Amino acid sequence: MRKDIATAASVALLYFVFGRLSLSLPIHNAIVTISIFFSEGISLAAVLIYGMKVWPGVFAGQLALALSFGMSPGTSFAIAAVNGAEAVLAFRIFRFLKFDPRLNRLHHLFTLFWVVVLVLQPFSALLGNLALLAGSVIEPHDYFKSVFSWWFGNVMGQLLLTPLLLILYRDFKTFDPKVLTATVIFFGTLGYTLFFVASVSNLALLLSITVPAAVLAATYAGPLYASFAVLTLAVASILSAGLKTGPFYGGGELDDIININFYILAHIMVVYIWGVLSKEKEDALQALARLNRELESRVEAEVKKNREKDRLMLAQSRLAQMGEAINMIAHQWRQPLNTLSLLVQGASLKYGMGKFDAEAMKEFKYKCVDQISGMSETIDDFRSFFRPEKERQVFELAHTVGRAVELVAPVYEKEQIRVTLDLQKGVYVNGFANELGQVLVNLLNNARDAMVEKAVSRREIIIRSVFDGGRVSLIVEDSAGGIDAEVLPKIFDPYFSTKSKKNGTGLGLYMSKIIVEEHMRGRLYAENVAGGVRFVIELAATKR
Repeated sequence: MRKDIATAASVALLYFVFGRLSLSLPIHNAIVTISIFFSEGISLAAVLIYGMKVWPGVFAGQLALALSFGMSPGTSFAIAAVNGAEAVLAFRIFRFLKFDPRLNRLHHLFTLFWVVVLVLQPFSALLGNLALLAGSVIEPHDYFKSVFSWWFGNVMGQLLLTPLLLILYRDFKTFDPKVLTATVIFFGTLGYTLFFVASVSNLALLLSITVPAAVLAATYAGPLYASFAVLTLAVASILSAGLKTGPFYGGGELDDIININFYILAHIMVVYIWGVLSKEKEDALQALARLNRELESRVEAEVKKNREKDRLMLAQSRLAQMGEAINMIAHQWRQPLNTLSLLVQGASLKYGMGKFDAEAMKEFKYKCVDQISGMSETIDDFRSFFRPEKERQVFELAHTVGRAVELVAPVYEKEQIRVTLDLQKGVYVNGFANELGQVLVNLLNNARDAMVEKAVSRREIIIRSVFDGGRVSLIVEDSAGGIDAEVLPKIFDPYFSTKSKKNGTGLGLYMSKIIVEEHMRGRLYAENVAGGVRFVIELAATKR
């Protein structure tokens, strides 16, 4: 409560002091002034910042001001009531319009302008002058002239000071007294030079000098300091007219004041609009910067999430490959295990027959070691083939393809699948040989599974390479009947599989595409051909 009373009292004091100042300027001296009425700008800014609690201060300030000019208590009270009602009306209208006193957007500035010009000041000018007419302060024939003077002076006061005070309230934390002092000194010196020293009489020339200067102040110093620049020019122009010099003297008192007001109004419109646009630009850039940071953070999070997903998928894919590798090892071990079993049985029979002598033992040992060595080599081949590589290396494409085919050959022989190689020797690529080999094994196993599942009679896979300048295409074609046109675009999607759930994870082709396109910097795609499907791996060729 005490804080509210102190706020209202402060508004009353400021209203009275600046009202006396406005009505004591050299160019005019009356209770109704066509010149700038500073008190109205202060009171409206206070209403927009502090709300309804300041209207008693506006009432008290206007009452004291009217009484100080010798008006009757009744007329003074009536004028004060009009100004107090204007403060209440302003609060209600701007609250209804959801006005933002920070003036960060251009439409809020325009809202302030049109409400002042078309609503608040017509309201107070018409009712206030009715009170003056009723109190015989003005004559009936002077009513409309007085209404115009009241309206014009109050409009100028609110358009000049209200935005300045709102911007000052908004930017107070960044307020720099040194910049303000430099701005006031510069524009005070500019105004003194133009109005008093040079006595420029051409209004267009004057505007062409001071308006760009104010815009530059708004651009480089900020809208707050540009507002004080306009205020400084306004005071200088009023003083020059009062001292009978410059472009605002010599055309008659009314014309001079109107010229001053329009000169100041030009600066108000340009500087405040430019300042708010600059603020909008600054806010937009900050919002864009925040958005970029958020996007970068989201992208980083998504990349991390995708990397984790790819890592998990790679782990799943490797588990599937490991299972496939174990199946192939088991198949390749089946024959040597059978051979070992026969050797053991033969040795047992010979021993029972008393024929297992030293020579038989030597032969038995040799044959067993030979089979076991072959099984060990099989393990080493698969282990080195599926070992992850940490660094890129240059390797011959034909050698890597041949090695991959050798690993799966025993299984393909069992399923009566013929693999034909048509590879160009001496073509090298830079990348990860084992990973490319795993891609080939995956493509070959998919072709084998499709042939077995569809029970096709002609089982053939052709692997060939086509070297064209700096690129090489590795082509894998099968005779498994092709892939449905609706399904073909989806085969590289994660967890999508044309196999039954127990036979497919949906990761093989997805990881193959990741390996070729991200690890090997190439391209992998598929297309249907007559009788089957063609997978094409495009890679950049390099020198050894």
